Amino acid sequence: MSQKSLNKHNRIIHMIFKETRYECSYEQCKESFSSKRNLKYHQAKHKRKTQTVAGGDLMSGKKNIHYKCYNCHLIFYKKKELITHMRLHNNLHKRLLCPIKECKDMFNRYTLLRSHLKDCHNLSIEQENYEFETLTEFNKWKKEKEEALKVNYIQNSSKKKLKNRVVTYYECHRSLGSRLIENAKRHIKSTGTNKINRACPSTLTVTFNSEKVSVVFYSRHIGHAKEIGRLRLNQDERHRIAGKLSQGVTVERVLSDIRDDALKNGRRDRIHLIEKKDIHNIICDYSIGYSTKRHQCDAVSVKLWVDAMRELDNNPILCFKEQVMDYKAI
Repeated sequence: MSQKSLNKHNRIIHMIFKETRYECSYEQCKESFSSKRNLKYHQAKHKRKTQTVAGGDLMSGKKNIHYKCYNCHLIFYKKKELITHMRLHNNLHKRLLCPIKECKDMFNRYTLLRSHLKDCHNLSIEQENYEFETLTEFNKWKKEKEEALKVNYIQNSSKKKLKNRVVTYYECHRSLGSRLIENAKRHIKSTGTNKINRACPSTLTVTFNSEKVSVVFYSRHIGHAKEIGRLRLNQDERHRIAGKLSQGVTVERVLSDIRDDALKNGRRDRIHLIEKKDIHNIICDYSIGYSTKRHQCDAVSVKLWVDAMRELDNNPILCFKEQVMDYKAI
């Protein structure tokens, strides 16, 4: 007979109960139990398996897993939150340089940047809160703010899709530095880059859920002037110009109409500073062609048109020379 069966026999037949108690082995714990099963459940509350994860400690019990920072001992329930927190200690991803020219302090969050401007430079930046019923109302408000402040707000990251809401972050289009790299094919603008190589503290945080659109807005701009020429053409203006070009209106006519409108209304907005390069960008973005244009490259388009004319009975082409041809070959 096994010991377990013997103990059961003594309890039932002879009414003899074993006095064995199982005590917890953890320090400063004086709990004891009548069975190993109860002791096991109790020790699960003490038990922690520790291993290094992304600069912190992974602590796991029976029903919970959390991550502990070994610097400040804060506890996080997601590994991603611990990695983001560790950047504060490791000085990683500090891309936000103070907009004050004499200051070289850098930060990885706009909240820290605004606190620095307030504490060190006595520049307070007030928070404004707005609520809208639809995204259309928010976009209309955003457009009015951009026109009034002479700036553009652009997304600095993708939309964050949370459990019951979507959060979008916008920053001033003058913030940070140019993304041009060495040996790049893209040429620098004649007026220079729009970026100030520092961080403007003005931001927009937009939270959208099924009921409303909430906006946290910091409107004060620091580190740059309000220059109309640094603005981007808004989507409505680009759609309007693209519509005219698709109907066959020439580039010169489009530019002339815009400048005449500026003289008539006495206003000077970004649209009134438009150049041929802006028109060319719109043509490329909207894939606008002409009835006589047979290829995106002008040289190829002309060559295809000449070949088509030569097949006609009354060929109007008397002489045609490509750029790569010598005059002797004609």
